[in-house]
Amino acid sequence: MCDGVRKKLYFLYPYTFMNLSGNAIADFVKDYRLKNFSSNTLILIHDDLDLPLAKIKIKRKGGDGGHRGVRSVITEIGTNEFVRFKIGIDKPKRKENIENYVLMPFQSSELDKINTAIDKVVTKVILFAITGNLSKILSSL
Repeated sequence: MCDGVRKKLYFLYPYTFMNLSGNAIADFVKDYRLKNFSSNTLILIHDDLDLPLAKIKIKRKGGDGGHRGVRSVITEIGTNEFVRFKIGIDKPKRKENIENYVLMPFQSSELDKINTAIDKVVTKVILFAITGNLSKILSSL
C-alpha cells in the first residue's frame, strides 16, 4: 500500500563497460545530489550465469558471485547490502570463454523467455519500489 509520500524512481542503464557499473551509479548519486540515497534504496538488475535461462532470483545482500559489474557496485557504494534481481542466462553448453559467452546475443529460441523474464522483473522492481514489501514479491515469483 502506498503511504501517500511522493517517491521518485530512477532507472539507470549505464553506458559504461559492465565491469564499471558501480562508477555510473556513484556518478548518478553525486550528480543528482540524492540526499536519501543508501544501499536500502538501490535495486540492481543483472544477469547470472549460475541460474538457468530466464530463471529469476531475488537477494537482499551478498557477495558478487564472480560478477564483475556487481563487484564494481559493491566497491563504489561501499556495501553489499542492496536488493538484487537476478535473471539467469545459463552457462555455456561448451567450455567456451565466459567473457565471449556473456557478450553473445541470445538465440532466437531464447529471446521470448528472456524478454518475459525482464518484463516480470521490471514489474516486480516497480512493486517493490512502491511497497517496500520484498516478502510479498518473493512469494509471487
